[in-house]
Amino acid sequence: MRPKSPPLDMLATLPVGGGRPPTVAEYVADILRRGIIQGELRSGAELRQEEVAAQLNVSRMPVREALRLLQAEGWVVIEPRRGAVVASVEPGDIRETFQLRADVEQAALRRSIPLLTPERLQDAAGILERMDGARSLDSYMALHKNFHLTLTAGAGRRYGALISELIDLSDRYLRLELATLANHQESQAEHRAILKACREGEVEEAIRLIGPHVAEAGDDLARTLESRKA
Repeated sequence: MRPKSPPLDMLATLPVGGGRPPTVAEYVADILRRGIIQGELRSGAELRQEEVAAQLNVSRMPVREALRLLQAEGWVVIEPRRGAVVASVEPGDIRETFQLRADVEQAALRRSIPLLTPERLQDAAGILERMDGARSLDSYMALHKNFHLTLTAGAGRRYGALISELIDLSDRYLRLELATLANHQESQAEHRAILKACREGEVEEAIRLIGPHVAEAGDDLARTLESRKA
């Protein structure tokens, strides 16, 4: 049974689940994830299965599954003798991850833009339209990754694999950014400016735009978290 009155506010700008009704485990994971995003569940906090189950009026089995989902996403770590613990979200790690992504994507765009076909550019434009209409955060995140990989596809398979890995590594930070900074529209405007530069073959302009688009997002998020700790 779902809890009638979740104890944590729903803060994300997009719902986390897809179009189908979430399972109980997904619903529990959603509540816990949002609690971590809001800072109500702080780094190092223990998530005892029996306490979470009692608080949310569910059995322990979906709680156990929810914690596994959150562990896979990097929100939770399983420690010996302590069990599930809220993972640390360090501003320095966020800055480093986003800056590394920015560096790699700038290098990839330089190689990719001269090789982008009209069909691939049209695909990128279609992805942006679908991002505008995304009904869930999961859908938006998948499309966001696809957009960046589409524009850098001309750089080659190894660049694509590295960018994919870095986007996956920054996945939880990207979710945190969208929920904390509520900058979805600003991010989409930047995506469209980058796509325009790619379409017009303006390599240096595209590189100039994508660097801050990625790196400054991480820096903004890191500063927000630092202000919360002050």
